[in-house]
Amino acid sequence: QAIYEGLLARERRVLHRTIAEALESLAPTSALREACLADLAAHCYAAELWEKALAYGKLVGEKALALDAPRAGVAHLTTALDAAHQLAMTPPAILHRVRGQGYDTLGEFERAQIDYEQALHLARQAGDRLMEWQCLLDLGLLWTGRDYAQAGPWFRQALTLAEQLASPTPRAHSLNRLGNWLVNVGQTEEGLRMHHEALALFEALDERQGLAETLDLLGVGYGLHGDIINSVRSYERSVELLRASGDHRALSSSLSVLSSFSSGIEAETTFSVLFTKEACVGYSSEALHHAIQADWPAGQAFAEITAGEALLAFGDFSAALAHAQQALHLAADIAHQQWMAGAYYVFTHLYVLLLAPHLALQQAEVGLALARSSGSSWWINSLATYSALAHLQRKELGLAEALLS
Repeated sequence: QAIYEGLLARERRVLHRTIAEALESLAPTSALREACLADLAAHCYAAELWEKALAYGKLVGEKALALDAPRAGVAHLTTALDAAHQLAMTPPAILHRVRGQGYDTLGEFERAQIDYEQALHLARQAGDRLMEWQCLLDLGLLWTGRDYAQAGPWFRQALTLAEQLASPTPRAHSLNRLGNWLVNVGQTEEGLRMHHEALALFEALDERQGLAETLDLLGVGYGLHGDIINSVRSYERSVELLRASGDHRALSSSLSVLSSFSSGIEAETTFSVLFTKEACVGYSSEALHHAIQADWPAGQAFAEITAGEALLAFGDFSAALAHAQQALHLAADIAHQQWMAGAYYVFTHLYVLLLAPHLALQQAEVGLALARSSGSSWWINSLATYSALAHLQRKELGLAEALLS
């Protein structure tokens, strides 16, 4: 390092070029070259071999994201974009889109938004309609963590474009995303209809990843519509497919909701539990493990929320409180309003069950403000319901009735 620091810039460039050429000669086949992609990208960049730095940086960045290493992926894609700038060329939209996915996974909303919007702009400039459709979905998904009112138009644009593409796969994915948005803003019947249409398309295509995604979202739709039995059945099928896929993020999400709904907590006046405490806690622990593997803080927060909900069903209030506090910490760190509202919902529910209505109402007030800001009818209605129960415990019947109305 001391010798390197003492070299002139041009001497460093020559040495980096020599190393890059040596690596390429030692790894003539694609399989061997893939093993040293990161080194090739770094040395080509330092040698100012901009075309190769762009190519290798893109490859290693995409590989890092596929291996659930979003921080490394973002770093490599940033150097690839800089190489494109050095070449005075317009970078391909895919570079901004994939880096945006890295930022999105890490919970860096503003940076992800900038990259997704730039990718959308470049895709439209290039007339790449498939990339344009993917960017529209990305932006919709990004906004679901902040503001459902902002997310909806992106999903509707994506579905319109998918129908113009006349391809069943983009149409099915678009139906799923718009359907899930509708479920979360209270239009569950219309959302479920879209999910069933997507399921039929993926079944006809025999596309297992698409089937897993659809079953996961169907589980959400059924659960939020009050059909807990079909929700759990959908999630069991989804988890089975996702275990074989190696998709840590998708599997974490499915396991999280399966943990919550299997406990029966969302329908506590109808029946108590569907599964044992050990099974429900096992699902949430596995969900958290996969979210950590994916370096996905939003997924970690969601797993903590559903773990807290599941534990409430079994009266394990201390553990439920600890999970909700951890969820709030994780969600607040990335300003994820939906999961912040979810954490306050667990607090509210907990204090209602503990017959501490004054504490429940304090938590609900904060949670409702967040839920209204994000536009999630599920969290708004859930928090309002438990606020009403807290008012009933205080014999404040008029306030309870106003909330329920």
